[in-house]
Amino acid sequence: MASWLSTHAPRTFDDLAVPPTVRQALKGASLSPEPPHLLITGPAGVGKTTSWRLVARQMLGPGWKSTTHILQARDLMRTRGAMAKFEEFLRPTGAGSTDTLAGRMSLDA
Repeated sequence: MASWLSTHAPRTFDDLAVPPTVRQALKGASLSPEPPHLLITGPAGVGKTTSWRLVARQMLGPGWKSTTHILQARDLMRTRGAMAKFEEFLRPTGAGSTDTLAGRMSLDA
């Protein structure tokens, strides 16, 4: 059974319970041909992950989930192997692979 949060999560930018200026900034960034770097901050439960999912879906299209990994800092502290799971996402064909979504230096550091 799906959680209440996933069932009732905002599906459009207009559904976000954020100030209009924030909503417009997220919309604008997701529609820009050269999107800016985004740093979304705030306390737990304000909609950071939901906002990012909407931006990713708008920018990357229907297949956004296959090319996106949302790494939350709390996962690194609570979940054993969270960083390994993220590196596995970046190197889809294994640790020795040159097929990577990030530079080798950043992964091996």
